[in-house]
Amino acid sequence: MTITNGTGKAFDAVLTVVQATTGDAELQAARIVDFENDVGVGFTGRIAPGASQTVTFGFDVPEDAAGGKFGVQVLPGPSYTAVHWAGTLPT
Repeated sequence: MTITNGTGKAFDAVLTVVQATTGDAELQAARIVDFENDVGVGFTGRIAPGASQTVTFGFDVPEDAAGGKFGVQVLPGPSYTAVHWAGTLPT
């Protein structure tokens, strides 16, 4: 996931929360953290105006969720509105 700072001031990326849901009940998927491979560590520090930061996230999705709903929500910080993407998991 990439955040690009299109504002005129530094963005505090460390406050960004990323969550995922699966299934019709939209149950929260557990986030996978793998420090060795830099997965799930999250955004860090501040992003300068015009700069970007990219991180990799992983989520534990039950095997029986194949073909079902999957959603990702990103909240960039307490003073921002969350954005949500939804789709279908591959079978």
